[in-house]
Amino acid sequence: MGSCPAAVPLPTEITMTALVRSALLLLGVPSLAFAQTVRQLPPAADAPPAVPANDAVLVVDATGAGDFLEVSDAIAAALPRTLVLVRAGTYTAPVAIRGVGLTLQADAGAAVTLTEGLVVEDVAAGHGVVVAGMTLAGGFTIDGCEGTVRLDRCTTPPSGPIAPPPPGTTYWNWPNCGFGLSYQCVRDSEAVTIVDCEFHGADGVSMFPDGAPGHHGLQVELSTVALYHTILRGGEGYPATSTGHYPVASGAGGDGLRVRGADSVVRHCGLDAVGGLGGTHTGTGTFAVTFGCDGIAIRSHSLSTVEACVTDDLLFDVDSIVRGGELPWYTIEAPPQAPVYLMLAARSDWRTFAPASGILHLGSRAKVVPLGVMPASGTLHRPLPTAGPASILGHVRVELQVYARVQGIDRYSEPRTIVVVDPGL
Repeated sequence: MGSCPAAVPLPTEITMTALVRSALLLLGVPSLAFAQTVRQLPPAADAPPAVPANDAVLVVDATGAGDFLEVSDAIAAALPRTLVLVRAGTYTAPVAIRGVGLTLQADAGAAVTLTEGLVVEDVAAGHGVVVAGMTLAGGFTIDGCEGTVRLDRCTTPPSGPIAPPPPGTTYWNWPNCGFGLSYQCVRDSEAVTIVDCEFHGADGVSMFPDGAPGHHGLQVELSTVALYHTILRGGEGYPATSTGHYPVASGAGGDGLRVRGADSVVRHCGLDAVGGLGGTHTGTGTFAVTFGCDGIAIRSHSLSTVEACVTDDLLFDVDSIVRGGELPWYTIEAPPQAPVYLMLAARSDWRTFAPASGILHLGSRAKVVPLGVMPASGTLHRPLPTAGPASILGHVRVELQVYARVQGIDRYSEPRTIVVVDPGL
């Protein structure tokens, strides 16, 4: 499972090789060739898997119509900056992204489920991982990453894995506030961004006669995390059940967001977090029953930083997948008459924090395109300002972000990614 191991309670807790260009080319520049897909048959049992070139596109298809049957096999074959494009299906092999920057992207409109816990770990500085459009039924763990990691439009189901108690616990701990763990965990990582995701903590289970605690919607330990427009729900604690007169304890509800340990930094825009209810009691026994504490929206260590962004009136969305001959459309919502700018970058090793004006932004490597001022409606819906898709998307993956100047302060939107694939895919 993608679960953080138990922690000791803290006493103070409250260039596409041939196609890469030196910069993203914009208006009036001759078109660049689209990324060519590396097509390969699934390897024979007695042959080593083919190794793709940098910035390749590897297709995962559970029906056998792609390059790989399982996401895990494509990840194992991927070199830096590879796009792993996943078609609709349920994939049961555990998926681990270790030490390599790549994009794991569900195809447009595809329902993709990973049943085992996703692990992203040891991503080095200067590299970036994007996981987009996935249902992570087994949760996820992001651990030990110096590079950037982003989860975009990912979910964990409300009916996700049931939550056993943390190892070595006993009934008198289970009612305590904030006691549970989480199948959604970020630990020891420096630049994690979560955009438009919905994570549910698992409910506790019966440990007759006691009830186990629910899990947190998201747990952060010793990490720097930005949250945009994300829903977090704590799981419910299981009620104690007894038929006699002896002490029993119900499980605590999970928190929406649980920040453990000192020195974590969490900044959020548009966060919707709710804690789960603590367990009560069922049965005929009524002597020495301890009810579980209810979870809360955000529970953090006293030495961590958890802040909301200054404003949440800037929204940005763009088509996540572009096929040959298409133009990606974007939508911006911002205050009327605010000057707006589009930033684009071919790399994802950005991590600038700007708490007064947003959260993360692309930084100095980004190309900036003025878009004019926002209309009175407060909404722009247009294709990207290019002579053609290839003149701006000469890469498999392009990072985008918008900023608007509102009352003299630059407000940064959530970051987005466009991936470019061959029109035949």
